[in-house]
Amino acid sequence: MTKYCRRCAEELSIETCHGHNGRIHNLCLREEKTEQIRAKRRANGMVPRQVRKIDEDGQECATCELYKSWEDYYDDKNNPKTGKRATCVECVLLKQTERLLKKNFNITLEQYNLLLTDQNNVCAICEEVEQRISFKAIKPDRLSVDHFHDCQEDHKSEQGCLKCIRGLLCASCNSMIAFVENRSKTAAMFKEYLQRRPLTDIPNRD
Repeated sequence: MTKYCRRCAEELSIETCHGHNGRIHNLCLREEKTEQIRAKRRANGMVPRQVRKIDEDGQECATCELYKSWEDYYDDKNNPKTGKRATCVECVLLKQTERLLKKNFNITLEQYNLLLTDQNNVCAICEEVEQRISFKAIKPDRLSVDHFHDCQEDHKSEQGCLKCIRGLLCASCNSMIAFVENRSKTAAMFKEYLQRRPLTDIPNRD
């Protein structure tokens, strides 16, 4: 049985392809092991893993398997082949969202999407779509999860759960509700101020 050893740069027998101190080159062993894995997958009726398309213009994402340009990938200095991550920005952000939703609110992305659908994909207060776009994102951020901070469930006040989530808000409304909620007196002052009308007669200091 022969294999092409990339280190030896020629077709060699597994038995004769020896490296330092009489041992087989690691690359030769890797080629042999890879072929064994492929043969096992074929024997079990599994589809062999497809090689991702990579060229000078872009590559196929390792997660969504869609071909995207290099602009849609984060830089990766640890990848000497392409200098980019194997997973596109959109999939990376999606994975981060799933992790943060579970950590901060103990909900899944599916539950979040159900809340979003129930709100017709708009903010629960201003009824507008999110306008803020995060760094390198190809579409606006997701709506923020707003929750009641004095929830009696057994979790930290900065975290939430299904029992204390009030809705999904855009970045502007989320910042505003946090400011007003922490200053109940200020909320009444804002309401009074908004009842004012533009001054028609500005006093003259002369």
